[in-house]
Amino acid sequence: MTADVELDALTVRFGTFTAVDKASLRIGEGEFFSFLGPSGCGKTTILRAISGFIDPSEGAIRIGGQDMRGIGANKRPTALIFQSLALFPMMTVAENITYGLRVRGVSKAVRAKKADELLNLVALGDQGGKKVDELSGGQRQRVAIARALAVEPQVLLLDEPLSALDLKLRQHMRNELRAIQRRVGITFIYITHDQGEALTMSDRIAVMNAGRIEQVGDGRSVYTAPRTAFVAGFVGENNAMRGKVSLAADGFAVVETPLGPFRGTNPLGLAPGAPAVLFVRPEALHIGGGENICEATTTEVAYEGNLTHVGLRTDAGSHLLVLLGGGETRAAPALGARVGLGFAAADATVLPPG
Repeated sequence: MTADVELDALTVRFGTFTAVDKASLRIGEGEFFSFLGPSGCGKTTILRAISGFIDPSEGAIRIGGQDMRGIGANKRPTALIFQSLALFPMMTVAENITYGLRVRGVSKAVRAKKADELLNLVALGDQGGKKVDELSGGQRQRVAIARALAVEPQVLLLDEPLSALDLKLRQHMRNELRAIQRRVGITFIYITHDQGEALTMSDRIAVMNAGRIEQVGDGRSVYTAPRTAFVAGFVGENNAMRGKVSLAADGFAVVETPLGPFRGTNPLGLAPGAPAVLFVRPEALHIGGGENICEATTTEVAYEGNLTHVGLRTDAGSHLLVLLGGGETRAAPALGARVGLGFAAADATVLPPG
């Protein structure tokens, strides 16, 4: 079974500090949904409120249409995987997985069968008799997932479970987690400050800042069509050019900046005279010209195999980043070279300052 989760103007306060401020959204049944944001933005507080470890100050949480008010953590149809995993070192892998079932009084035979099923699900079929300290970090992560799934939750909550792993293993476990979620089909709610994790695994993402949800959407829309300056600056790299709108028409706006006038999309309909920031992604900024043109001096060239990062300084003293990929990496300018830059208006977004 799986269930949807609804937050209705959820607010959580600790004394005078508001950790979550009127968060409202619906997470669909069987969805892989991520809360993405910097440390202290309120995302873990939301997760703990859903799990029942924190009571809302205002608003409501509904799981499968049922209001969770007054329902304790042990009675909710959820399971929570902590950042530390909290596995029991004195128990075998199989005993760790079925611990929740043992507490509930499930028979030994049923527990053994369930352990076999879940060990196979997380690709640890022959590891049930080992102690957890005999496993790798990725294997321990899969044990924690299996233990959470053993109690058959309708919603699985994951609080930055990959943060302690090294980069290669973290990237591998992204695929593992997504594959497991697809196999079991239950709702996953994932907390992370890692944009790569959120973008690669999630059906949808809620980007949070200072207790508020700034934008909800799939990874592509959050990346390519940010709705606030914070989202544009937090999700991926972005070049920001500050100025004032001088012209607005047909869904586009011209922003007067210290580098000159630049034209970009105007999703919020900013009017002439409004302060604005024009954002353009490093991969959309091209060396050699384009619709919007400026000049800059190369200050850094960092070769990373299939990508080259080119840092530049403009005459106005601002810094820009260009990302070259594929065959473009062979055309990277030399340090100190004067180059022309350009980008299409359709690849730039004009937003109010944040």
